[in-house]
Amino acid sequence: MPILNPGSAERNPAHQIWIAVGEPQAGQRHCGIEYRVGDQIRFLHLRFHYMLEDVLADQDQFGHVEVGLDDDNQKVFAGLALAIANASPQIPYAFDMDGNIFEPNGHFKVPPPGKGLTCATFVCAFFITHGIELLDRGTWPERPDDVQWQQSMVGILERHGAERDHIDAVLQNLGPRFRPEEVAGASSTDSALWPVSFNDAIILASRILQDLGEIGT
Repeated sequence: MPILNPGSAERNPAHQIWIAVGEPQAGQRHCGIEYRVGDQIRFLHLRFHYMLEDVLADQDQFGHVEVGLDDDNQKVFAGLALAIANASPQIPYAFDMDGNIFEPNGHFKVPPPGKGLTCATFVCAFFITHGIELLDRGTWPERPDDVQWQQSMVGILERHGAERDHIDAVLQNLGPRFRPEEVAGASSTDSALWPVSFNDAIILASRILQDLGEIGT
């Protein structure tokens, strides 16, 4: 049974939030939060440096994972997603997420240079707002291609015109990479099992990648 549902799949009307994941560019996966507002499903995600975006969910580019929260908590987090979208906070792009949290009203506590979020850790910080750790981040190792990927993203930050002090600080705060498919896979488990360890997350991530290939997002 797949973990990742096609974007066009019928959704359980009782559910309020999902984690969406796709591959909008070859070899570059992306994730974010889908949430229900009335009869709309919206997609809240960190595109890049200071580029938080809230749009209608894209049924063609992204599949979605049902989040393992009970109905009451789904409503709470759907409300938080809407609050963040309305607050439209300025979120820096960086790999060290420590101390990066949202307030319940959707505002973001601005971190020092070198700290910030990626699309994947944006989802983690979203849950941390209400004291829920999705990942057991201390179990994540640095993998051989992590630094290479991070340095490539720093190059994009430079071309994007990010502040020099932020870029220099980001380079001093490299570390384990949390990948979109790992976050999405972890979110599919019952929240009683959170935080999810690296070993469990990569098994779920492999299934997410298989599902991505089969639904062709």
